[in-house]
Amino acid sequence: MTAFAVVAPGLEPALTDELSALGARPRAVTGGATFETDTDLLYRVHLHSRTAARIRVRIGEFPATTLEALGAAVRRLPWDRYVHPRQPVKVEVASHRSRLRHRETIARKAEHAIRDAARVPRRTDAGRLPTDPVGVLIRIEDDRAEVSVDASGDLLHRRGWRREHAGAPLRENLAAACLWLAQWSPEEPLLDPVCGSGTFPIEAATIALARPPGADRTFGFHRWPSFDAAAWARVLAEAPEEPFAPTLFASDRDARAITIARANARRAGVEQAIRFDVQDLANAVAPAPSGLVIANPPWGGRIKGELAAMDLLSRALRGPLAGWRWALLAPRHIVPHRLGLSGEPIARFNDGGVDVVLHGGGPSGVTPV
Repeated sequence: MTAFAVVAPGLEPALTDELSALGARPRAVTGGATFETDTDLLYRVHLHSRTAARIRVRIGEFPATTLEALGAAVRRLPWDRYVHPRQPVKVEVASHRSRLRHRETIARKAEHAIRDAARVPRRTDAGRLPTDPVGVLIRIEDDRAEVSVDASGDLLHRRGWRREHAGAPLRENLAAACLWLAQWSPEEPLLDPVCGSGTFPIEAATIALARPPGADRTFGFHRWPSFDAAAWARVLAEAPEEPFAPTLFASDRDARAITIARANARRAGVEQAIRFDVQDLANAVAPAPSGLVIANPPWGGRIKGELAAMDLLSRALRGPLAGWRWALLAPRHIVPHRLGLSGEPIARFNDGGVDVVLHGGGPSGVTPV
């Protein structure tokens, strides 16, 4: 079967590298990657992927020039593998250059067809149903429809440990992709001097300690009628990577942020792997001779405040942290070299509706993608 892993456009290299490491042969497209998969690989990718946001499985493709033709083709798909008789469905539609253009009409037609095929009740009955709806995506392009089923359920960045946050936190899968693209490895000390709720150091700790991000959650495929419990048990029992004791430092001038970050790390099971400190960037000190400084400095307010945070980071990287390489995430209008830093863009993507750039540089350099 064919699967599609979703990632923020611009972060496809991190996703494809990760999928390859997990045994897939991905083909990158804008916003994700396709790969052929069996049941074990689908489960393995869900268990271990840190960068994907969602994974869908393609279950059918056919011409669709009329609503009647679309409904008949949808009805013939193997819904008994993905939808229980008492489970609702939620259909999303994307249509480009096709005669079928009205998304709500297409979605209603498809839901009726799926309900008829799997004897699924209408959405109006949802209050009496025992399970969440199965997500279905129908993409129509040039009068051809492609139908996919969501295998993930909740978005994959929801690891389960973030119950509090300080400011506007970076999603966990975006942080993992930034770490990957910054070429960080657990043997290298890491410092986040504006750690907020701790996303970067916590993700780094789970990588170093070989904690699968999906080990403590359930996925959409767990609710499929075709769920293979034996295959899931096999994947869980596979020999894990060797854990490595990392050297991780996280600081912030806000004591409340450090309290939140420490609590998040505790829930993630990695609190002991990170040294947390309340410290202002103006008083930054190097906790080790060299390493990677990775940071998502506060932004989203006035430009003056954004530049002030970046200026403090720049001063620290040219001063006490001069022996460290760096990877900084900032809105695209903030260019590090204007603040005295010499580096290159590593990746460009969108975070919460804002176009951002991951810049990298420093003594050891960072290879641009």
